[in-house]
Amino acid sequence: MLKIFLFWAHVLVGVFGATMGFYLSLPMVLGLVILHRLHLIVFDGCAITRLQQYLGHFPRQVDFLEVVAKEFTGREISREQTKAIFDYAFGIIPVVAAFVRFYM
Repeated sequence: MLKIFLFWAHVLVGVFGATMGFYLSLPMVLGLVILHRLHLIVFDGCAITRLQQYLGHFPRQVDFLEVVAKEFTGREISREQTKAIFDYAFGIIPVVAAFVRFYM
């Protein structure tokens, strides 16, 4: 049950992060993106992912976004694809959305 709860909580946090630019102000989005980046540096990855790995929900060498891609699409993606596509998109998309909403 904890495994399922953490999975869906992590997905919801990701959805919030990806869409926050549509309903939060630009300064708040910038602050949250910076805070997210700092948390990735401090924990050497996502803190929720580290907890899930510690609890044995998936192996240490597997990233949460790899698990999500497999769960929702049935396709395997590599850690490099995860970094190239999702990590940067989750920082850029909310900032661009907030910028457009703030200045347009």
